[in-house]
Amino acid sequence: MVLAKCSLKTFAPHNSPTDSQGIMFPRGDVVEIYFELEGIEREQVNNLYFSCEKLGLFYELPYEESKNAYYLRINTEDSWKLLPAIATYDITLELADTNTLTLIASAPFVVLKKRNPIYDDEPDDESDNEVRDEEKG
Repeated sequence: MVLAKCSLKTFAPHNSPTDSQGIMFPRGDVVEIYFELEGIEREQVNNLYFSCEKLGLFYELPYEESKNAYYLRINTEDSWKLLPAIATYDITLELADTNTLTLIASAPFVVLKKRNPIYDDEPDDESDNEVRDEEKG
């Protein structure tokens, strides 16, 4: 097995914007990003993990046969729980032999403040701006 040729391609099928590897979305939106492994057979893969330490997110990514890719999906309810922030994420590949390889390290993961509320019961969190100000330093 040659890992040097293993790469990861990201794509968003709907309106979840990506810029190569960065992920940015408004709080409360559904996030759906696909990660396609290239140069490695699926049988050699045990798991693919998404982690964002700053926001306390850790997901074992499921595999979607029809798209030949692993995917991250954060539903609306869980997306609302995230405060606006500028963070980073990693994608880690766990091989069948339990060795690991970080395919994406410290890529941008940005949760934007929702500017156009459509629900009467949307959270009104004054700490939104505080989190953004902390990021600016």
